Amino acid sequence: MKVFLIGFMGSGKTSTGKELAKLLGYRFVDMDDLIVQRAGMSIPEIFSRFGEERFREIETEVLRDLVNEDDLVVSCGGGVVVKERNHFLLKQGGKVVFLMASPEVIYERVKDDTNRPLLNVPDPMDRIRDLLNQRMEKYLKVSDLRIDTDRRSPSE
Repeated sequence: MKVFLIGFMGSGKTSTGKELAKLLGYRFVDMDDLIVQRAGMSIPEIFSRFGEERFREIETEVLRDLVNEDDLVVSCGGGVVVKERNHFLLKQGGKVVFLMASPEVIYERVKDDTNRPLLNVPDPMDRIRDLLNQRMEKYLKVSDLRIDTDRRSPSE
């Protein structure tokens, strides 16, 4: 079985995923790390050289590969739900858990992270709100379980 953790950047997918993998005795995988390995460059480099569309294509390729593996906890990129084709892969692949966080908490968690090309804008808080609004319906549609992470530690 696989557990896919979805949610906006800074919602706790990676830290929670590592804890959950330990509890289940599964292997933990961070999709962003696999995308960087496959592309041979950082996420900001992929965005600047090839654009978000190419990043999303690589993301789908990686997800397609992960669906064929077992006993995994996968931290998906925050925008994995943007492409409709990924919804089927997620649902086919295992249980999908949506980790939710408020825009304010997300901002506090990611404000110093330079590896977030979508937030490299004059008003990152406004961008967070906008992207969350765009993606919320998709997160809700594809998830089997929803957990608010605002006031919870990864182990909780």
